[in-house]
Amino acid sequence: MKNHKKTDTLPEEEKPEEAAQAQEAAIAVEPVPAEKETRHSHATEKTDKGAKASWFGGKRDKAAEEKKLAELEERNIRLLADFDNFRKRSVRERDEISRQVRENILKEFLPIIDNLELGLNAAVSHNADSAFVEGYRMVSGQLTAALARLGLTPVFATGVAFDSAMHDAIQQMPSESVPEGMVLEVVRKGYLVNDKLIRTAQVVVSSGPSTPAKETAAEESSAVEE
Repeated sequence: MKNHKKTDTLPEEEKPEEAAQAQEAAIAVEPVPAEKETRHSHATEKTDKGAKASWFGGKRDKAAEEKKLAELEERNIRLLADFDNFRKRSVRERDEISRQVRENILKEFLPIIDNLELGLNAAVSHNADSAFVEGYRMVSGQLTAALARLGLTPVFATGVAFDSAMHDAIQQMPSESVPEGMVLEVVRKGYLVNDKLIRTAQVVVSSGPSTPAKETAAEESSAVEE
């Protein structure tokens, strides 16, 4: 009898590349568990909500920053306006104090000027030495000029109409040459400091012609009319 060798047919060995492809295909078709899919969906939803919240939050933050910036700008404008008002008020107060101090100082010189003028008039009326009178007049003029540079000027009243705001009438006298209501004589000068009155002038005001002169004038007028 012939011996027949029994041969077993062995499966052919798979190549490594084919095995890897087969494994990837199996993984690809493997169904994803429902639990993993749910977790993934929730994670995606949370990510979307987080992105939206972040966007809206950023928008709100920007609006808040713009509002705060506008408030700061408005506050800065108010502070600048307050500072400007304070500066102007300080300048006005400083000028007012300076003006008041100057007026007070110049007022102290007024009696000195009065006495110098009285002394000069007395020296002239008593026929004092001409050199003395000239020296006296020079000193008085220098003082008057120095005070004028500081803004002191006299009130000119002789021959003008009486003004109660500038003049202080201490007497009324009849005058044949000066009309009624006009300043006849200045007894004491008035003074201004930079156009502001600091002392009124004491004056004698004319009451016009005396009574007999008035009657004569009236009679002459009647005679002309006849």
